[in-house]
Amino acid sequence: MEQINLSAQHLARLIGDVLDLASSEAGQLHILHELIDLAEVLHMAAKIGEELAYEKGLAWSMELPERGPWVTGDRTRLRQITLNLISNAVKFTPEGQVRLEVSVEGNEVTVSVSDTGIGILPDEQNTIFNEFYRSQNAVQSGYGGLGLGLAISKQLIEKHGGTIEVHSPGKLGNGSTFSFRLPIVSEIHSPLESPVLGLKPAIW
Repeated sequence: MEQINLSAQHLARLIGDVLDLASSEAGQLHILHELIDLAEVLHMAAKIGEELAYEKGLAWSMELPERGPWVTGDRTRLRQITLNLISNAVKFTPEGQVRLEVSVEGNEVTVSVSDTGIGILPDEQNTIFNEFYRSQNAVQSGYGGLGLGLAISKQLIEKHGGTIEVHSPGKLGNGSTFSFRLPIVSEIHSPLESPVLGLKPAIW
């Protein structure tokens, strides 16, 4: 039953990637622009990531804030991107660990997913985000896939005004780190809630 469930989830992600690609090519790939507590989105993704890692016998670690930072975007899409990076990290890591962490510098937040997996060759790190591209290490190691998840993630991040990149020595066991950056909302304009205190303003 567990294997059926995992296979169903994998198939659903593949179908979702194909539909997103078709929507993108038709100019129909849209995102919401809402004020979002990024920590809330990441904690939801982390719960699934931890389960995926443990099911494969991998160590899981994370460093996330309890709240914030706040960004403007699509909650579902940001969770999709994070889960895509986590599931890839788990998939391409035979042993070792997967780590999710957040850092803030200036007006940007960086979300990173690191692993100790097969890695990506240096000359492939500019093409790994292309549609249907599969890395040489993945092909040689017998991993399947369509090569769409990273391409869709890149498009979605760019629609959020952010960037995504990968760093890897390209050697088995040294793994990869995929990171995406988003602009932080420095001034909150929500009339209903203060993101710092979580309090509704008094009505006089």
